[in-house]
Amino acid sequence: MAEDLSNRPAAAAAAVAAPDLPPAGGRRASRHRRRFSAAFVALGVVVAVSGVLTWLLLAGVDRPKAFSSFSPKGSDPVERVQEVADYVAARYVAASGLPVVTVTAGEDDSPSQPGATQIVSIESNPPGVS
Repeated sequence: MAEDLSNRPAAAAAAVAAPDLPPAGGRRASRHRRRFSAAFVALGVVVAVSGVLTWLLLAGVDRPKAFSSFSPKGSDPVERVQEVADYVAARYVAASGLPVVTVTAGEDDSPSQPGATQIVSIESNPPGVS
């Protein structure tokens, strides 16, 4: 059976309730706080040095040249897409000089993202070319 704990002396109850623990904020906690702070500062120094080194190493790197010097000049997104379509279509010609493809650009009727990419369609047999 279980023993009755309600009649135990107060000193015995206090001995059971308070095991030997270092006082809060003692030397042990202070030592861990200093170690954590030192590790945190060291980590910050490593991150800062890495950032500076990356910036210094990449500052002198030349960017690769663009594969094309073409850049659309229009201000309207549909106009810019049409300029790209015209530029691309002019490069696809047969040996006879006739166009091989027709590239048409237009605005999407139901864009998933407002102001997003426009529609571009490419046909392999343009009208009037056999």
